[in-house]
Amino acid sequence: MTYNRIKSEIIKTDKSLLPANFVAAAVHVNENGEADHSGIVICQGQDCKLFHFNGKDVKLVNSGEAEWPNRNWYYHKVISKISEHEIKAFTGFCRNISAKATPRYGFFYDGLGFYDPSGTFMPDSSLKGEFMTCVGFCLNVIHSFIAEGLFLDSTTWPVSEVTEQDKFEDFIEMLRKKNIPFDTAIVKLGFKRITPSEYLSCAFLEELPITYELLEPINEHVEYALSDLAHN
Repeated sequence: MTYNRIKSEIIKTDKSLLPANFVAAAVHVNENGEADHSGIVICQGQDCKLFHFNGKDVKLVNSGEAEWPNRNWYYHKVISKISEHEIKAFTGFCRNISAKATPRYGFFYDGLGFYDPSGTFMPDSSLKGEFMTCVGFCLNVIHSFIAEGLFLDSTTWPVSEVTEQDKFEDFIEMLRKKNIPFDTAIVKLGFKRITPSEYLSCAFLEELPITYELLEPINEHVEYALSDLAHN
């Protein structure tokens, strides 16, 4: 996939320019042209929403609300795995999650946990709780809805500088202080940080599960494209 094609498919989330019906992976781009937050944009007709986890709360924001992103903030890529005919069902699913989800911020994504149709999170590991970043939240929502097996294989992701041993130990200490049962070996397997730009890059891939090897060449183009779009 070429850089020019990738850049052409990343769209600024400006309601006046949006097509009528889609679900898309979306990212906030900071002043340096770097993606630093993620969400899901849902548009059906003239009704557009942003669904995301802000680190404290899960928000389903309508385009007419004050929290709807400034047009210079979000860029998105349509998720082909969610068709136009599924948008109403997907919106209802997000409403259910918004009513019940209680995620806690943490660099944990094993790709196995999911939200059931009622919006209740079902962890599939020895770590019983909703621990995730904004990216992990979006991936869990998408993975739960498309129901095609594993969406992203986090075991293929390398440990980044952000998730080095000190961060891991801080996470373990937090679990201990809150008396949350855990298996250290299982937690370590899922202790991964998938970046917002990598999340956006997922929307360019059709083959599942998404692996680091498949995604990283796409992500290099996505990061350059975001920077270029933000500065021009």
